[in-house]
Amino acid sequence: MNEGEIPQKEMDRRLVLAIDATLQAGTPFERIQTQAGWSVKEAFRLASVSQPDVAVQAMAARRAMTLGQPQVAVALAQRVAESSKRGSRQSITALEILAEQALIQEDNPTALQLYRELTALRMVPNDWYIRGICERNAGNVDEAIDSFRRALAIKPDLVLAHQALQSMFANTDSKLADTHFRLWRALERLERKSSVRANSK
Repeated sequence: MNEGEIPQKEMDRRLVLAIDATLQAGTPFERIQTQAGWSVKEAFRLASVSQPDVAVQAMAARRAMTLGQPQVAVALAQRVAESSKRGSRQSITALEILAEQALIQEDNPTALQLYRELTALRMVPNDWYIRGICERNAGNVDEAIDSFRRALAIKPDLVLAHQALQSMFANTDSKLADTHFRLWRALERLERKSSVRANSK
C-alpha cells in the first residue's frame, strides 16, 4: 500500500456511514436501494469484528431495529452504550434503541431510567412525553405532569401531551383539564384542515 493510501477496510467503513447519513438526511430508500442493501450487510460484518467501531455498531443496531431484529439491535446497542462516550451521537442512538425495546417489553422501570437519561442529554419532545408516560406508570404524578409540560414547552402542538394532561387533571383540576381538552381538539381541527388543503392541491 502506498503512503497516504486509505486501507480498503477504512474505505468500506466510511462508505457504510456515508450511505447511512444519506438515508438519515431523507434520501428515499428507492434511490439508493442497492447501496443501502450493501451497507447494511457490510455494517453487520464490520460490527462483528474483534475491534468494532462504535459508529458502525450504532448504525447496525438502528438498522436491525428497522429490519425487525430487536435481539440483534439490543445486543449491539448494549455494546455501544458500554464503549462510547456518554452524550455522543452513538451513545444516544444506543439509549434510544434500549429504551424503545424496554417499552415494547413493558419493562417500565428500565424504560423510565433510560428516558430520564435521554432527557438529561437532549431536548426532544417525544423523549419527555414518553418519560411522562413512564413516570405516570410508576405512580410519580408530579414528575409525569412536569414531563408532559416540558414536552409541550418544546413542541406546544404535541396533541398526545395535551391529551395526557387532560386525563391527569380530569379528577383534580377541571379548569386545567378543560384547557388541555380544548387545545388538543383545536389542534386536531387544524390538522384536519391542513390535510384537506394538502389533498386538494
